[in-house]
Amino acid sequence: MGPGFSPAPERGVGIYLLAGSVGTDILEEVHVIASKYHWGRDEILDLPNWERAAYINKLIRDAREEQRLIEEARKSRG
Repeated sequence: MGPGFSPAPERGVGIYLLAGSVGTDILEEVHVIASKYHWGRDEILDLPNWERAAYINKLIRDAREEQRLIEEARKSRG
């Protein structure tokens, strides 16, 4: 994995999300989007840069929210 990437929280989802800036490497952007949405390389590369970045940011927000809910559930179990 490239710099700035970290695995999605705990469950081995197989998706790696940018922990810092978006757009550092097009290959990593394609990998992240393809892994989640199952779109082809050309379809992803046809997206404007801003739209690819928006999808990456959405995946990051979703992963953070999922992690927050997991942590909340653990705390409520004691």
